[in-house]
Amino acid sequence: LPDAFRSLVTVCFGRTRVVVPCGDGKLQVSGLIQQAVTRYRKAIGKQDSEYWVHVHRLEHGDGGILDLDDVLCDVADDKDRLVAIFDEQEPHHGGDGTSASSTGTQTPEIFGSELGSNNTSAFQPYQQTRSEE
Repeated sequence: LPDAFRSLVTVCFGRTRVVVPCGDGKLQVSGLIQQAVTRYRKAIGKQDSEYWVHVHRLEHGDGGILDLDDVLCDVADDKDRLVAIFDEQEPHHGGDGTSASSTGTQTPEIFGSELGSNNTSAFQPYQQTRSEE
């Protein structure tokens, strides 16, 4: 019976996975994201209002991007696993010292490209060469 149908999906925030009940599946993807973020913040113990998590998009297991306006039952099946592409205020560090999200923590490219482009070390004093002698 369609009236008795209840769905749930698992939303993955890095290594942290939260199960979100979706009722009859008529929930929009944007609403799913809000519920998933609330559950994720609770799961990592960061429920204070100053801690932010921003989900850029949800992706299906095959890599397809879900549209925020889509109704969940049209784009996902019961017990599907969806991946959140997200940033957060400070990556959550689990007990093993690994980050739940590496998104937004890359080293600025300026350091790798500028220092690696010449042979002069940034930690040695500059020495002027005299080619006229």
